[in-house]
Amino acid sequence: MRYSLISILVYTALAAPNTGGTNQESQALATIRHTDGISVAGNTKASNANSNIGKRGYITDTCDDDEEPKALKAMEKCKTFARAAIDAIEDNRELRRKYFKTDSSKHIESIQETFRKIERACDSSIDNIPFRCEARGANCNGCNAYTIPKENRVYLCPEFFQYSSTAGGRSIVHELSHLNSSKWTLRTIGNLEINKSAILIIRGTQDYDYGDASAQALKKAKSMMNADNFAWFAYYAEHPDGDGGYWSD
Repeated sequence: MRYSLISILVYTALAAPNTGGTNQESQALATIRHTDGISVAGNTKASNANSNIGKRGYITDTCDDDEEPKALKAMEKCKTFARAAIDAIEDNRELRRKYFKTDSSKHIESIQETFRKIERACDSSIDNIPFRCEARGANCNGCNAYTIPKENRVYLCPEFFQYSSTAGGRSIVHELSHLNSSKWTLRTIGNLEINKSAILIIRGTQDYDYGDASAQALKKAKSMMNADNFAWFAYYAEHPDGDGGYWSD
């Protein structure tokens, strides 16, 4: 990404399965663009970074009664994937090399810490990162979820709810890996109410390419900073014989 040319970056998760192809970095002339070059309208909800949000857990009240339980189920899948990935990045050499091309203990610890933060970010007992449900529009054109990293939110598009919670959990891992400046407040530990503010920097990944095959084909430096590498690694850490889980759990 060319940060000097973009004041706000929008990262997306593709709505449809993609097993290959190149996602070129956009050389943006507009204020906000998707990483695949699709322009984002400046007057949409996504551009309003300071809007007031009422929370139910940390699924916001932009989600209706049908969307909320689906989003929560996907968040639980995200936690499950992240937990599996925390162990697999250390113990599963074949899978680690496939997605991250490394045996370095320093790299392993760094990636492991990223998955710990993703697991925390998917915990609905923590006032952490708000998840908003978006209407169909420019920001949701061709993707099922997106995030503006420094806005500390994840946006779920209508297409997100057409897929299984497994696919949704994988998309959330992808989106959360992008975040690099997220504020959180711990709500409860047991029966204790605790309010504690901090900064949760997850990883700040890019979208160098989309899809399982394309993620595996990236060279080491890009693979360790590509969102889909984290998403697919976490998925296969939990489902070693999985088929992608787009339509079923």
